[in-house]
Parts: sequence; structure tokens; C-alpha cells
Amino acid sequence: MSAVVALFILMTLIASWRNWHEWKRKKAAVQALTEQEKKYRTLFEESKDTILISDPAGRILDTNQAGIELFGYPKEELVALDPASLYCNAADRKRLWQKLLISGFVDDFAVEMKRKGGKKITVHLSVSVIRDDEGKVFGHRGIARDVTERKRLERQLMQAQKMESIGLLAGGVAHDFNNLLTVISGYGETIRENSPPDNELLQDSVEQILKAADRATELAKSLLAFSRKQVIHPKPVQVDTIIRDTGKLIKRIIGEDIEFSTSFCDSELPVMVDAGQIEQVLMNLATNARDAMPNGGRLHISAQEAVVQDGSVAQYDVAKPGKYAWISVSDNGVGIDEKHLGRIFEPFFTTKDVGKGTGLGLAMIYGAVKQHKGSILVKSEPGKGTSFDIYLPVIEDSDAFMENKPAAVMPAFGGTETLLIAEDEEMVRTFMQKIFKRAGYKVIAAIDGEDAVAKFRGNQESISLVLSDVIMPGKNGVEILEEVRKMKPDTKVLFISGYTANVIHEKGVFEEGIDYIAKPFEKDKLLQKVREVLDKD
Repeated sequence: MSAVVALFILMTLIASWRNWHEWKRKKAAVQALTEQEKKYRTLFEESKDTILISDPAGRILDTNQAGIELFGYPKEELVALDPASLYCNAADRKRLWQKLLISGFVDDFAVEMKRKGGKKITVHLSVSVIRDDEGKVFGHRGIARDVTERKRLERQLMQAQKMESIGLLAGGVAHDFNNLLTVISGYGETIRENSPPDNELLQDSVEQILKAADRATELAKSLLAFSRKQVIHPKPVQVDTIIRDTGKLIKRIIGEDIEFSTSFCDSELPVMVDAGQIEQVLMNLATNARDAMPNGGRLHISAQEAVVQDGSVAQYDVAKPGKYAWISVSDNGVGIDEKHLGRIFEPFFTTKDVGKGTGLGLAMIYGAVKQHKGSILVKSEPGKGTSFDIYLPVIEDSDAFMENKPAAVMPAFGGTETLLIAEDEEMVRTFMQKIFKRAGYKVIAAIDGEDAVAKFRGNQESISLVLSDVIMPGKNGVEILEEVRKMKPDTKVLFISGYTANVIHEKGVFEEGIDYIAKPFEKDKLLQKVREVLDKD
């Protein structure tokens, strides 16, 4: 073989070897690219966030499964849509494009969009412009996050914080307010009892004063109910029983032109509530429904069982998962405008005409339900009626149900015992002294906690009962109780307060065996309570 032929064969072999290695390298590169594309496609498809790829005009070219679920369209429909139809407000899309033109990207741009069928969703868009080597825009890529539920929870939290702030204000003024009402009502009753029956002007004037005091007392109760600080007396009761009892009254107040109906759950729904407050909640809702149906309509109250799962606690606005009694009060009245829905539970907010509502009805309802560890939600559309959904925790202890007989009302007898009154508010202290002295009691008055302990120390053998305000300068009511019982263990004590329930609980008043009466109180009820405590074994 000539050298030329040998060289040719060698070069051919080298070229073949090189081609084979080049082919192998390209194959490996293609395979790596395929694997990489497969990996990123998997990430693309399995991402929980919506990933969007669009052309320069914003028309969607591709999206993942999250995008299909977000907008509710099959992919073939979504890519064929005019992208402008996905926006609730054309101005939002215009602002988005302006930001993209200026900076080339937007981050967490909040916008209202529409699902298939028209349902509104709140979306955060993060979008960047895709450019070629020459800087020309040939598309966009972006991520869309559905924050509808998060925004709803944020609004719910803000509403709760706002309500709590107003509640603190309501509770803060309760003490002084109730002290004043105690004095006004007490002296008013005294004047009425001692006025000549034939003095019509004086009798009528006193009646008007007492009526105004009663209205002020109800106002204070409504504010305290809203702030969730009213003293309640929960007892086990069936939800169906509350609805049936209240339904009899509702039929009388709503009028014959409104069709009223009820429906109940097959199983029992026992709840631990102050039945009077829940009845008042239903009455107020029925009254509002009547006002929303001036030309007649339908009002329906139903009770069902609802099980709140771990992940849906916030959705139902309850404290913890579990079994709840779900009470629904629905009407087909005029409905509530969306802009008012977020404010309807605020005190003094009302959509009624001036003079036709105090704005405290729904505030009281909200507070009463929350105080029972429940929640109240509202759904409404103008022209389509309103539905209030109340959730109250169900109790599991069926043995808790016992017949609750009303306590007998004691006559307002007086006595001859010695009472120690510890009250820092001079007007209230003076008023109580006069009441008890006229009823035959001997009275020792103390201006604060330290004064009360000192006077008890000097008169402990003669004092039969200590009446103490809960919150006072120097020593509070609980500290007075501890001090006097060190000196005389069997001392009887009756606590009095115009403060709200949470303050009283913090001070440890509602322990077993402790007696309490809330301001404002009627003269006869105070005398009855004192006699009741004195006569205890």
C-alpha cells in the first residue's frame, strides 16, 4: 500500500472518529437540553402560582394548570381570549402597561380580575418584559397570585381590630355612665315615692326623668353588648327551643304581609348561651328584615349543624374547629349595597333615614354573638335579599340540661344590721347611705379601699355585711375581701360595680360564693339583694 493511500485511510479514520465524538457530544447536549426542558416544564406545570407567557400585545400564549384553575377557562379558551376581558377595570390594565413600558417589570401589582362566569378575584401580578438581543420586545412572562382570600381575612382582621377599639371606648365610659344612672334613677324613684299623688306636674316630671334614665340604661347595655363586656348568664339550651319561643313574638312584629317560616335540624343542637340575649339577636334581625321588606316578602329562620374543619376556622370567623349550631336568618328584601357590608356592625352606622334607627341594633348583635364565642356573617345583594349566618359552639355534655326554674322575687325588706359601704364615688355613696338608713340599717361609709379596711378593723364585731365597689383607689374590692376575712373569716361581702364584665373577671370577683350586683340598679333590687345575702346561712 502506498504512503498516499495509507495517509488517506488514516485521515478518514480520524475524521470518522471526530464525527462520532461530535455526534455523541451533540446527542448528549440535546439529551441534556431535553432533560432540562422537561424539568422546567414540570416546574412550570406543577407550580402553585399561575405562570403566564404572553406576546407583545399581552395575549396569553401559554399558562400552567394553576392558571387554568385561577381563571376557570380551559387552556384553549384562555389563549383565544382578548386579555382585556379578564380585567374588571380597564384603567388597571392601562396602569399595568404604563409601568411595564417605563421600568420593564412590575412587582405585586394588585388588580381586580374576573373568572369565567364573572366572579371577581383579587390578583397580585409580577410581570417582566422579554427582549431579544437587539432589545426588541417579543413577549412577557409573569406570575399571578390569587390573594382574594388573604384580602378578605385582612379586611376581617382590620374590622375586628376596629370593633375592639370602639369596644374599649364603650367599656371605658361604662363605669362613670352607670354611676350617674344609679344616682339619677335612685333619686328619681325616691321623689316619685314621696311625691303627693295629686301633684300631676311633679309626678309626670319624675316619670319622664325615669323613662329617660331607662333609655340611657338600655343604651349602655347595647354598647356593652357590642363591646362584648356585658355580664351574661349562659345556660344550656336547645337552639330549636330558642327559635320556636322567639318565633311566636316575631310573627306579631313583622306583620301579616310577610310570610314567616322556620326549619330545624334532625339532630339536637345544645348550646351554652344566655337565651335572652340570643332571642334579642333574632328579634333585632327580624325587625331589620321587616324594614327591608316594606311591601311584604319572606322571612325564614333555620337551624342546622355545621362542622368547622381545621383549615376553615378563619373563613367562619370562629375561634377553633368543631361542631357548631348554624342559625340562618334570611329575607328577600331590598338587600344591602356592597359598600355598606363592611360597616354594618359598627355602632351608630345605619343606612336608615334620620330618626329611624340608632345604628346600635347590629352592633349589639355582633357583640352578643362574639361574647358567646360564636360568629355572625352576612351575605347580601341589592334586590336579592340578605342572609345572616350565626355560628354558636355546640356543647357535648347532654347531662348539663336541667330545668331552670326562675328564682322567686324577694320583697324589699329592710333590717337593723350594720352595713359597711365602700364606694369612692361620692354621689353613689351618699345615695346608698340614704336608702339603707331609710330601710332601718345602720351605715358606716368608707371613701376608698384603705378607709374601708380601717373602718372594718374598728367595727368588725358590729358589721354584718360589706358592700364594696370592685375598682377603687388604695385597695380594690378583692383586696378588701382578703383583708376583712383575715380579721373575720365569715364576713359577708356584696360586690357592686359599673365596670364591664372583663374587668370584673380580671379582679377575680366571680369566684364561687361571691355575690355581685351591677350598676345601675333599682333601689328595691339593691335592698332585696342585701337582704338575700344577709339571710344566707
